[in-house]
Amino acid sequence: MVHMIPPSSFRVIPLVADVGIPMIVVSLPGMIALLLPVVVIEALFIFKRTSLPTLRVFKATALANVASTLIGVPLAWCASLLCEAVIAFGLVGLSKVAPELNEWNSPAAKAAGTVISAAWIGDGPTWTVPLAALTLLVPSFFASVWIERKIMRWSLLATTAGLPQGEEISDRVLRSLVRDANLLSYAFLAAVCGAWLMWGVIHP
Repeated sequence: MVHMIPPSSFRVIPLVADVGIPMIVVSLPGMIALLLPVVVIEALFIFKRTSLPTLRVFKATALANVASTLIGVPLAWCASLLCEAVIAFGLVGLSKVAPELNEWNSPAAKAAGTVISAAWIGDGPTWTVPLAALTLLVPSFFASVWIERKIMRWSLLATTAGLPQGEEISDRVLRSLVRDANLLSYAFLAAVCGAWLMWGVIHP
């Protein structure tokens, strides 16, 4: 049995895992739906900063992003769920020492509870779902960079040699490019989640 923190309040009351929304059912389909613009953003960024063939860059970027979406997003969600469970158990213990925490129920408390329990949220206002999705972009970013670096190192013939030959690319340069390309694409994803969040706040 895993205990979660409901975003509807910051009350430290454990919930069983079959209550609420596992955000993987929201975040993964959303990331898949936005996969094409993400690939275009990252591929154009990398293409403009290298002399590699356009088609090769797009193929490598597409492959890396498919892998990071189908593997990285679930991994990031699992890691977030584990952290959420640990924090929840800690807060349950803290509530016994400071019972006044159980009475903390405000919009700020709802937001804080949603951020802490972003992997598996309980019942709450409509804006808690986009806020949780926005929060989960953080671990997903690190998982994506890690996976995409490995795949693109292979598909773009990255080399650790001082002077790349032909259509090779320096591994050091590629690592920076993948990180910066993901910063750009995740800024786009954050903007989408931010717009969704604003809509949820305005239209509760």
